[in-house]
Amino acid sequence: MKTLLVVENECLNEPCQNNGVCQDLALSYVCACLQPWKGTNCDIDSQAATLSPCKTPLFLLLFIAYTLKIVFV
Repeated sequence: MKTLLVVENECLNEPCQNNGVCQDLALSYVCACLQPWKGTNCDIDSQAATLSPCKTPLFLLLFIAYTLKIVFV
């Protein structure tokens, strides 16, 4: 009894964004990204800020205090 293994070309779905080049592997794919893009699908801008100040608890606390005119003593 023979088993037929069908391997799909993962690059046919064009998973790489921002002009990234897709290389099909046996059961997966790899994107070669152009600068400044990175990530599995070249969808992350490496030049963008990695940590927004609004996501830091101290900044958020100070922003709320400033907005509500709360003074810390």
